[in-house]
Amino acid sequence: MKYVIAGITGSWGKELTTQLLKKLNPEDEIIGFSRNEFNQVEAHRYFNNPQVKFVIGDVRDKEAVIKVTKNADVVFMLAALKHIPICEEQPDEAFKTNVLGTQNIIEACKLNNVGKLLFCSTDKAANPVNFYGITKALSEKLVLSSDNPLSTRFSCVRGGNVIGSRGSAIPYFVDMIKKGTIYLTNPIMTRFFMTIPHAISLLLTALESEYPGIFIMKMKSTRLIDLAYVLQEKYGEAKIEVIGERKGEKTHEILVTPEEAKNLYYYNDDFFLYSTEHLDLPKARIESYSSLDNQMNLDELRTLLGEAGF
Repeated sequence: MKYVIAGITGSWGKELTTQLLKKLNPEDEIIGFSRNEFNQVEAHRYFNNPQVKFVIGDVRDKEAVIKVTKNADVVFMLAALKHIPICEEQPDEAFKTNVLGTQNIIEACKLNNVGKLLFCSTDKAANPVNFYGITKALSEKLVLSSDNPLSTRFSCVRGGNVIGSRGSAIPYFVDMIKKGTIYLTNPIMTRFFMTIPHAISLLLTALESEYPGIFIMKMKSTRLIDLAYVLQEKYGEAKIEVIGERKGEKTHEILVTPEEAKNLYYYNDDFFLYSTEHLDLPKARIESYSSLDNQMNLDELRTLLGEAGF
C-alpha cells in the first residue's frame, strides 16, 4: 500500500502518520507531500523511519500533485490555509490552496486510478459565514461529486476544533494566561473540541468504509468562558477582557445543518453520515447538530483537556 498525505507536517498529518505506522506492513510506505522544507526536515527527524518518505511540493501545482500520487492507493487531503483572519484578508490565496488545490488532488486521483481520497473538512463548512468555510464547503461539493464506485472513492470527514493542533485556540489561551490577560471575543461563544488522537482514529474509521458521503464526527462543545476558567485552574489566574467577535466568526458552530439533517444517517457511535444516496443505514432523527446544544460540563472539559496533555 502507498499512502500519500498532503499536509503531512501539520498536527493532523503527524498524528495520522503515527497511527498509520502501527498498521503498516513492511512493504507499505507513506509519502508526505508539503511545501515547507524546514517542517519536512523536522518531521523526517521525528519519525526517522524508512517507510516514511517526503516530497517537497504544493497542492497548487497540478503536475507535482499528479507525480506524487502516481501508484498511490490512498490519498489524504489535509493541506489548507485555515486561519479565518488570514483567509478573510487574502481570499485569493485561500482559494488557490483550499479549492484549486483540492481540485488538483481530485483530478490527479482520477488520472492515477487512486483507490480512495479522504478529504478533511471542518464545521466551518456548514452554513459558512467566512471565506475559509466557503472554501471548505466548495471542496466538499467537489469531492462528493467526483465519487465513482467503479474507480476512485471520494469521501469527506467533517469535525470541529482539535485540541493542541498547530495555531489552535487552547495553546493560545494558555499563552494568554501566562501573560496575564485572556482576550475573549464573546464569553458565551461555543466551540466543538476533541483530541488529535481521537480525530485521527475517526479519520481511519472513515477510510475503511465503502459508503459515500460526509462522515461527521460526534463532538462535545464548550463555552469559551468555561474553557478560560478551567485552564486557569492549571496555569494560574488571568484578567479576562472581552474584545468582541472577529470578522467571519459565528457565536455557535454547527456540524449538521437542518437541510443536511434530512439526508443524515447514523453510521456508528462516533459518526453521522451525510449522503444524498439511499443507504442501508438507520436515518438520524435530529434537526441539526450545534455547539450550543452539546456542551460539556466542567468535569468533562477537565477530563478532555487532561487527555490532550493540558
